[in-house]
Amino acid sequence: MNQMTQKIQYMCHGISWREYFYIISLIILFYYSILCALYLKSRIPFLQKPDTKRKTHPVRKKDSGFSAENASRVIKEIEPIFSGGVSQKELLFELKSRLKKYHQRDEPGFREIINAFIVSESENKCSILLNEDDLNKVWF
Repeated sequence: MNQMTQKIQYMCHGISWREYFYIISLIILFYYSILCALYLKSRIPFLQKPDTKRKTHPVRKKDSGFSAENASRVIKEIEPIFSGGVSQKELLFELKSRLKKYHQRDEPGFREIINAFIVSESENKCSILLNEDDLNKVWF
């Protein structure tokens, strides 16, 4: 038993309070850094996983009818939808009614540009999170 008490006394007197608080501070800093990284990983580029689910489409020829001007024209047309306080159902209905007249909607590049704009604007201006099913409803 004498050896045991000597070890405990050495352990208690072998570290100062300053060293103790320094080690605890480092542990807490490391812990909260990990928590912040996990919480904000979608906003920190080097922590994001590469998007492997995204399908790549072959590049189409220029005569396919798709152009950046067409996409910007559609974006200008649907932009006012996001300015008012609308519900998700109203937003989807309005988008569907405005997008059905464009014959380019079968073009993959065209649809991806418009979808990215819709998701961004609905989240930022209307606080509505749209998923892939919602976007598919808009196009069909």
